[in-house]
This record gives sequence, structure tokens and C-alpha cells, in this order.
Amino acid sequence: MKKAWCFLVLLLLSAGLSCKRESPEEFLSRVDARIYYPQIHGLKSLSAEVESPYIRTMFERVSQDDEELLKRLNQLEIRINYYWQESRGSRFVITGFPGDLKSLEGSVKQVFDGTEVLINPTPERVTFSQFLPELSREDDKLLITGVNKDPMKPFFKYSLTLDSDLRILSRRYYTTSYTSITFPAYIVKEGQFLLTYLKTDQEMKGGEIYSSEVKLEYTKENGIFLVKTIEYLFVDKTLAKTMVGPVKLIFHNHRVNKRIDPQIFKKSATRHPSPAPEMSPSSSVE
Repeated sequence: MKKAWCFLVLLLLSAGLSCKRESPEEFLSRVDARIYYPQIHGLKSLSAEVESPYIRTMFERVSQDDEELLKRLNQLEIRINYYWQESRGSRFVITGFPGDLKSLEGSVKQVFDGTEVLINPTPERVTFSQFLPELSREDDKLLITGVNKDPMKPFFKYSLTLDSDLRILSRRYYTTSYTSITFPAYIVKEGQFLLTYLKTDQEMKGGEIYSSEVKLEYTKENGIFLVKTIEYLFVDKTLAKTMVGPVKLIFHNHRVNKRIDPQIFKKSATRHPSPAPEMSPSSSVE
């Protein structure tokens, strides 16, 4: 009986030793499997028309009681289009500004900069591909932290905190110019987490502190959930001043998996992953 017991103990020990510990890459694959990515559900390309009432607010500020200028600005036929294609990245294209108002066009473009990664999120395993990830546990939470493989890169560290259901509770970004933490909120669609809210606190190297809030709504086109609206607010917490917003971007006339002229992506296309999807001080528009 004693020999049989010893044999059972040895068998259990050997079975435990033979079990392969989950790698960070395998863990990230499980995390991504819980998140709703349009590209995983068949999205290969996307274009949409975009509108924002905030642009008219900007025109009113720029005109500064100059009625003639305001009249001219309101007569402009501004068109904004969003384009995304697998392997090519994404881009907002703005048309309708005359040559003498290019600086204003640049300010309008800043309203959209940084929102691309919210429309077509980058899978976590792709973001972590440039890092050396390690798994750990903190109480009942799971952590995965990565240090950039290239120590000279400005985005040098990235980490996720998750609950036991692999729901992301927070993301932390460490760069040479700022550190930030984001707190996402989700709804469940088709058994996966679909992002609906994002709060970010960001501290610059110089000590300035910024905060942003983002809300997202979706529409279903060709069986795929796509962003319908993005609404955000960007605040300088150091000065207790709203820098941008509230800004609402409205997407309509979605074209799913239709041909897009490759020339569109040859200028200023946003490549994913980017260091952080949140608003940054460079995105502020007075």
C-alpha cells in the first residue's frame, strides 16, 4: 500500500512538471480572443464620411467677430473621409480648404488625429510584438508588462492589468515624454468586449497633467460592428482648463471591403500600433 501511494505521488509530481507554463504570447492570444476587433470579423478595408459640428465652433473662434470671414468659412464645402485598409494603415482626408487657409486645415486635422486606433484597434499581441513581455499577478489581478526590445525607442514600456475574465482594466504607457494610464469600459457583443468608453490620465515629463474622456457608439454594417460616433473631451488638469471639446465625430456611409485607391495611403497614413490612442497635448486645438 505504501509503495502504491508513493508511486501515485511521483506520478502526480511528474504530471505537474510536464505541464507547459503558458507563455506571454499565448496569454495575449487569449486576451485578444476576448476583444472585438472588426478586422477579425472579416473587415479588410473601410471608408466612411465623417462630420463634426466642432468644426463650425472652430470657425467661430477663428473669425473673432469678423463677419465677412465667418461668412466665407461657413460657405466652404469641407469634406472629411476616413480610410483604413489592412496592411496599409488608416488616414483621414480633408478637402475643401483654399490655399490661403491651409493653417486652419491643419488645425481641423488635429481634431481627428489620434482617433484612428479607436476605429480599428490594434490587437494586443501586435502591440506587444515590439516588447519583451512578462506575466505576473497582483492579488486577484493579472498583469503583463513589456520592455521595448530596442532601448532607444521613445515608447519604452507598456503594461496591461486584467481581471480573471481577461477584461482589460487599465493600460499603462511609458514614453520618454510622458506616462499615461487608461481605463476602458466595454459592452459585450457576440461574446466579446466592445470598447465604449476610455478615460485617460497623462503626465508629461515637465509635470503637466492632462485628462481625456472618450465615448464610442457603433452601427452594424455587413455583420460587423463599426464606429458610428466618437465623442471626446481633453482637459489640462494643471490649469483646470478644457483644451479641446467636447468634440463629436459622426461616421456615416460606411463602405465595407470596397476597393480604395492605394494613392490615398501614400501620404500621412497612420500605421498601427501607435504609442497611445488617447489625446495628447499636441492634439489640442484652441
